[in-house]
Amino acid sequence: ALCDVMGIPECGDPDPSYELTPDNVIKILAIQMRFRCGIPVVVMGETGCGKTRLIRYMCSLQARGTKARNMLLMKVHGGITRKDIIRKVMDAVERSDVNATLKVKTILFFDEANTTDSVGLIKEIMCDGRVNGHPIRGLGSDLHVIAACNPYRKHTDEMIELLESAGLGYHVRTGDTEDRLGSIPLRQLVYRVHPLPDSMKALVWDFGQLNRNAERLYIRQIVSRHVANGSLPTVARLVDVATAVL
Repeated sequence: ALCDVMGIPECGDPDPSYELTPDNVIKILAIQMRFRCGIPVVVMGETGCGKTRLIRYMCSLQARGTKARNMLLMKVHGGITRKDIIRKVMDAVERSDVNATLKVKTILFFDEANTTDSVGLIKEIMCDGRVNGHPIRGLGSDLHVIAACNPYRKHTDEMIELLESAGLGYHVRTGDTEDRLGSIPLRQLVYRVHPLPDSMKALVWDFGQLNRNAERLYIRQIVSRHVANGSLPTVARLVDVATAVL
């Protein structure tokens, strides 16, 4: 069913080590629906919640065993410049031209997109379909862009006090620092992030965190896979007990 929605022939599991839970299937389907409707995909979630792995798995499905390099990942950080982003977009356009001959769609993924002060250029790429005012060839058909953002979350008062007293670069008083998100100094945020442009804010999709039920399901699937391939012994209720313990 997942392959049908993605418009690709039925194919095998491209990555048996990836646990395809119902939650992940729903997220992949939601991304595909946004692609079809021409809605930019902007996801927000904590580091380690599985954003990159899910998109990599989706790209592997789309490659259909062709071994096409159809996912271009740009790990965005504070040192990324406009030139770096433009160069990556041009690389993605060239790659999509090659993959189009194989009938494989290409994904350009900006990870941690709001950690650079060039986030306005990423907005232009995603919302306007342009880079420096020039249309991006193949965008929306052979090439799609996804951006992942870190959440805007402030440290607790206890953690801020601990950081202030540690002396790790905090010799400048909080009131004197110019790097701020609104009235909040960036150094008081869990993630050093910049404000999203207004036109991107309405597109943000909360990727969420693993809740206890989802985590339990992941563990159960992993244990069951190891029992099935003989890595763990076939013992009555082993899966239930191991899941509960882990």
